[in-house]
Amino acid sequence: MSDVYKMLKKTFTVGVVATTILWSVGASVLVTGVATAATCPTMKTGDIYKSVLDSAVYVYNSDGQGVYWDEGWQGKTWYSASTAAVGKYVEPAYPTVLSLSSDCFKVITQRNTSPYAVSVRPGSHPFYRPGTTDLYYVTDNYKVTKIDADAAEMFFGKQAWRTATVKYWPFFTVETGTITKTSLPPMGMLVNDGTKSYLVTDNKGAMQEVTAAGLTANNFNLGYAYKMDSTTKAKMTVATTTVTAQVSTLTNLTKGAEGATTTTTTTSGTATVSLSSNTPAAKTIADGTAYNTMLVLNVKAGTDKDVKLEGLTVTRTGLISNTNVTGVSVWDSKGVRYGEVMTSFNTSDQATIGFASNPLLVAKGTTEEVYVKFNLGTSASGGTVGAKVALATDVDTDGTVSGSFPFAGAEFSVVDGAASLSAVTVDAQDMSGTATGGTANFEIDETKEIAKIKFTETSGYNDVQVESINFYMNGTVDDNDLKDFTVYDPSNNKLGSATYAKDSYVTVKFDTPYTVEKSKNRTLTLKATAVDGSGHEVYVQVQNEYDVIVKDKALGYYLVSSDSGGGTWTAEASAAATGYYIIKSGAVTLSKASDSASGQVSAGADDFVLAKFNVKAVGEDMEIRKIGIAITTPSGSSYVLSGNVQLRVGNTVLLSFSGAYSTALYSTGSQRTLSQYLTIKSGQTAVLEVVGNINDSATSADSYLVGIGNFYAKRLSTKDFVDNQPSSAYSTQGNTVTVNSTSVTLVKDTSYGNTTVAMGGTQKLGQFVLQAGSSEGVCLTNMAVTLNGNGVTGGTSAPDDLQNLELWVGSTQIGSTVSTVATSSNSFSMNYCLEANASVKLEVHGYVLSSATAGTATTSLTSFSYVGKTTGNSTTDTTTLPVGQAITYGSANALLTAVNDSTTISSVLNPSTTAVQLGKWKLDAQNDALTLSKITFQVRSNTGADDITAGNFGTLYLYDSSNMTTALASATYVGGTSNGYVRFQGFSLVVPNNGSKTLVLKGTINGGSTMDAASGNVFVVRSDGTTDMTITASAGGTLSTSQIDAVAGDNVANSRFATSTNYLFHNASPVIANYSLGSTLTLSSAAPLFRFTVTNNGDREMKLSSMTINVSASGLTAASASTGTIGTWALYEANSFGQPGVLLQSTSTCELQGGADQTGCYSNSATGSTLNVSFGPGIASDNWTDDYILVAAGGSRTFVMTADTTGIFNGKTTGSVSISCKMDGATGYDASTDTYETDWAAGVLLYYYKQSVGGSYNSTAYAASDSYDVTGDTLTRSL
Repeated sequence: MSDVYKMLKKTFTVGVVATTILWSVGASVLVTGVATAATCPTMKTGDIYKSVLDSAVYVYNSDGQGVYWDEGWQGKTWYSASTAAVGKYVEPAYPTVLSLSSDCFKVITQRNTSPYAVSVRPGSHPFYRPGTTDLYYVTDNYKVTKIDADAAEMFFGKQAWRTATVKYWPFFTVETGTITKTSLPPMGMLVNDGTKSYLVTDNKGAMQEVTAAGLTANNFNLGYAYKMDSTTKAKMTVATTTVTAQVSTLTNLTKGAEGATTTTTTTSGTATVSLSSNTPAAKTIADGTAYNTMLVLNVKAGTDKDVKLEGLTVTRTGLISNTNVTGVSVWDSKGVRYGEVMTSFNTSDQATIGFASNPLLVAKGTTEEVYVKFNLGTSASGGTVGAKVALATDVDTDGTVSGSFPFAGAEFSVVDGAASLSAVTVDAQDMSGTATGGTANFEIDETKEIAKIKFTETSGYNDVQVESINFYMNGTVDDNDLKDFTVYDPSNNKLGSATYAKDSYVTVKFDTPYTVEKSKNRTLTLKATAVDGSGHEVYVQVQNEYDVIVKDKALGYYLVSSDSGGGTWTAEASAAATGYYIIKSGAVTLSKASDSASGQVSAGADDFVLAKFNVKAVGEDMEIRKIGIAITTPSGSSYVLSGNVQLRVGNTVLLSFSGAYSTALYSTGSQRTLSQYLTIKSGQTAVLEVVGNINDSATSADSYLVGIGNFYAKRLSTKDFVDNQPSSAYSTQGNTVTVNSTSVTLVKDTSYGNTTVAMGGTQKLGQFVLQAGSSEGVCLTNMAVTLNGNGVTGGTSAPDDLQNLELWVGSTQIGSTVSTVATSSNSFSMNYCLEANASVKLEVHGYVLSSATAGTATTSLTSFSYVGKTTGNSTTDTTTLPVGQAITYGSANALLTAVNDSTTISSVLNPSTTAVQLGKWKLDAQNDALTLSKITFQVRSNTGADDITAGNFGTLYLYDSSNMTTALASATYVGGTSNGYVRFQGFSLVVPNNGSKTLVLKGTINGGSTMDAASGNVFVVRSDGTTDMTITASAGGTLSTSQIDAVAGDNVANSRFATSTNYLFHNASPVIANYSLGSTLTLSSAAPLFRFTVTNNGDREMKLSSMTINVSASGLTAASASTGTIGTWALYEANSFGQPGVLLQSTSTCELQGGADQTGCYSNSATGSTLNVSFGPGIASDNWTDDYILVAAGGSRTFVMTADTTGIFNGKTTGSVSISCKMDGATGYDASTDTYETDWAAGVLLYYYKQSVGGSYNSTAYAASDSYDVTGDTLTRSL
C-alpha cells in the first residue's frame, strides 16, 4: 500500500436526503382484528405501528407478529404518489402509523425468524445485491430474478435504483433466468399503453387491466410503470377480468413473512444482540462536538463458539441533515475504536463501518458492549439526531445474528455550541531532523524526540483536556523499528505510552487527561527509541481530526478539533525539510550475561565457562568475523589456563586457541579471526561463552578475569564492514573467578534447638547444615554417626533405647537404614550431590522405644567423605565433628487455652444470625505431633453456672482457623440435668510437634421465643477426661488427663477450663450510629447539633425508654457582663430529608455556658465541663408516644437534637465556637454491673421489648448495645 493511499480518509458515496416525514392517511387491509390487551388498540392484519419510544415501523401480520418495515426506499415501494406519472417516479406519502405505548408495543411479538422484514414490492424497484454489481428485480414477495443493466434502464429509466442496495438479501430466493431487453415485461410489473394500465401476472405475457380506481385502491405508483409500445402489447395476453378495487394479495406487506419458517443448522457461532442499559437517555447535545454516544449494543456470543464482530451498519435517525453528522465511529467498552471514522451517509441514511481485518472478538458465553458515536459539525445548530441498527444483517459477524431488531437509541436535541464550547487547533511543530534521503540521525538504542504537537484553546470559554493522540509513522520505517513511544508535557512529565506501532499507527492514551487552559497553548512531545531498521526513515503525522481525542473540561463534550489553519483538516506534520529521522546503520553491542560465572572454581576443573557475554546486533543483521579477547590474572600468579581456550555460542565452537601464556592473551589482548563466522539477526542476541581448563596445580592465589571487545563485523544490509565494535578496548568484562579447593562445611543447625521428644515413635534426634564449597559441587559418599549420653545428666544408651537410625534431607532418605543402633560408628553409604554453594538441612531420625530410659542423648557426625563433581577430587573429613542438639526422651503433652484477640471481644447477639463466632481456643502440641478427634464444650451462664436449658443456639460448628470454609464437625446443644454441652467428634485434626492449631466455634443464633431473652452465655472446655476429649500422640496412645494442661505444667485433671468469650443474647437491641451533619454550626433558635439513627436488628419491636446526650463546647467566652450560651434543647424525629420533623420533647432547664454572669442550672465549658441532656417520659412538652419511639423489627428511626445557638458569641468579638455531642457508655461483659442486664455494661439509651409474642415488656429497662461511644460531628462557627 502506498503512503499516499494510507493517508486517505475512507469515505463512501455521499447521498444526502433531507426529509421531513409526514404521516398521511393510507389504506389498510380490513381483516378481523384481535385485541392484544385490554388497554391497547385492537390490531388488524396490515396495521402499521411503532413505539412512542422509537421511530422504527412494523407491520402486523396474520400471525399476530410485528414484521419490520424499512422506512427508506424499500418501504416506499409499497405506496403511491398522487402526482406520479407513467415512468416518472415521485416520493410517496406514508400511511397512518399507530403510535403504541411501551407496554402495548411489548405485547406484540416481533418476528425474529427469516424473513422478518417486509419485502421490496414486486414490480417496483430493481436493486443491487450487496457486495456486487448484479441487479435484481422482485417478481413476487421475496422472489427475485436477475435483470441486466440495459433491461433495467429500458423498463425503469435512469432512476434511483442505480444507487440502491437491498438491506436483507438473505431473505430472497433467486429464480432462474435473466431479464434482458428482449424479454417481455416480467411478472409483477405495471405497464401502460398510453391509455390504460395493466398488471403483468406471469412471465409469459399475461396481464390484467387495472382501472384508475384499482390503481388507487392497491397503492400502485405509476412512477414504476413501463410505457409499452404497440409491438410489445401485441405480444401480451389481456385477461378478461379487471382490477377495479383492492386485492389483498397485492397489498399484503407481510406476504411470505407469515406462518412457520424453516431453519438450517449451522456450525458457525451465534451472536445475540440487545440494547444495552448504558444507552444514554435523550438529552441536549451541542454541535461542533465529537464522540457523542448515540447507541450502545450488547453482543453476546453463544456458549459453543467465539464470534468476531467485523462491521456495523448504522442508520441515522432524527431531523438533521446527513452532512451535519461529520463522523460515525464504533468503539468497545474499553475505549478502543474499531474501523475508520466514517464521514458521510448513503442515500438510505446509513454508514457502514467495516473492521474485518481487526475484528472485535466476543468470547463464547460472554457479552461485549459496542458503542456507536457521532461527531457533529459546527453547522448543525438545531434539529434532532439519533442512531439505530435496523436489521440483523446490519451486524456483520462470522456467525449468525439474532435479536429483536431494530435497536435504536434516543433522539438528541442539537443546539448551537459556538457560544459556550471550547475550540481547539492542532499544529505540528517543526523539528530538528533532516529531509528524506538525508544523513542518518537516529542511533540504535537512542531515545529521541520525533514529533511535537501544539494544542491551542482558541475560544476563551473553557479549559480543554487532551486524552489521546493517534500518530501516523510515515516513511519507510517498519512497525518493529521503533518502540516505547511516549508523550511528554512541556515540563517533561510522562503523559502516556505505547510499545510498538501497528499498521504504521501509534495510539498513545494518556494515563491522566492533560489540561490546556483556555486561551493558552501547550506543546506535547513524542519520544521513541530506535531498536532496528538501519536506513529506515520516519516522518510523524497526525492525519485526521479524529486522531486526537480532546474534551471540553467544563462541559464534558468531546471536541472536533481544527488543524493549524483552523479549517478543514490536512495531515499535521513538521516541515518535511527537518521532519525526517533516519535510523543509522547497524552496530554490535556487548554486555555481561547475568549468569556469567563468579566466585570460586576448583583446581583441575575442565571445560569451565569462565565468562558469558550477550552479543546483540542492532539496526541490521550482523556477521561477526573477528573477536578481541584479553584474560587478566593477578600479579604473581603461578598458573595460567591449561589446554585450549574456546569461544562458543551454544554447541558451536567459533574459535579454539591455546591457553598458554602469551602477551597477546594475558597482557595486551588481541583481535582473533574466527574459524566459524557468527551471524546475528537484527534485534537478536547471541550468548558468547569463553571456556577454559583450570590447571591442576592452581591455588587460591590464582584468578581469571575475561574481557572482550574490538569486534570486526560485516553489516549485511548496509553491505560494508565495521571494525572496533563497540570500541577497540576489551572493556566488557565478566566476573573474577578465583581458584579454590573442593570443600564441604558441616555444622549444627542452631535453628533447631534442644527439645523433648515422645517415646514410642520415630523422632528427629539431630539436625545439621551441610553446604558445598563455592568452587564446585560435591557428592557425599559416606557418613558416620555417633549417639551417646555420656557426660550428660540423665544420659541414655543408644543400643537400648533406639532402633532404625536414618539420615534425611527434606523428604528424601539418603543412605540405608541402620536397624541395630550402636553408640558409635553407625555408618551410612550414599551418593547424594549438591551444587557449588548449595546447602541443605541434614536430619538424623530414629525410633525411640517406648521402653527407653527417660533421659538425654546427643548426636555427632564423626566423619564424612565426598567427591568433587567437576574435578573428581576425593576427600574424607574426620576433623569436623559437630555435636547436635540435646534430645530428651519424654512423653507427649497438650496445652489447651482460650484465645484472647480482636475476634473474641464480648458482644450482643441478635436472632437468626448465622456463622457467628462463639468461642476460640488454642491447642499446643508438646514433644510429639498430636491428633484431636473429640472435644466437648460446656455452656455456662454469665454468672459461671452450667446452663442446662440454654435456648440461644441452633446448629454449632467447629473449625480449624486455617480453613474457615469447611467445618471439622457439627453438633447440637445437649440440654438437661448434668448436661448443657455440645460435643464434637468423628473428625481428625493433626497438630504438628511443637506447633499449634486454633479451634473456632461458630453457630446459628435462635430467634423468637426460643431465645432466652437478655441472657448471657459463655463456652468453656468441659473436661480433659476421655468422655469429653480424645487426643492421641503420633507415637501411639491416648493422652491422659495429666498430659492435657489448662496451664502449662499443671499435670492434673481439668474441668470447666479455658473460658472463652461472654455473649449477651437479645431479641432486640439498638445499633446507634451518627448521621453526619457536616462541620458547620448553624446560628438558630433550633440549630441541629446531633443526628443519629437507631436500628433494631432483632425480631421484636423495640420501645425506646430514655436517652441522654452529652454536649461539650469550646470557644464560649465570658465578658464582664455576658457569657456565651447554648440552651433550649429539643429532640425531633427526622423527616425524609434528614431534617427535624416531629418534635418529641424539649427542655430548657440547663444551659452550657462560657463562665461569666452564670445563673440557674448550667455547666461551665470554660473549665472543661460538659452538659448531659436527657429525654424521656415525664419531661415537659412531652410528645414521647409510641408513634415515635417504637422501632420495628428490622427497622430504624432517625432523630435530631437541636438547641438555641444564637447566644454563642455573647461576650466574644473574634474567633470561633465548636460544639460536639455524643452518647457515651460501655460495652461488653462486666461482672460488676447488674443495673440493667446481668453482668453487662450499660449505655445511655434505655429500651424495652416484649419478652414473648403478645406478651408484656420487660419490667426493668435494658441498656446494652455494642455501639458506644456514639460520637457526633464537631460543628464550628467563626466570627
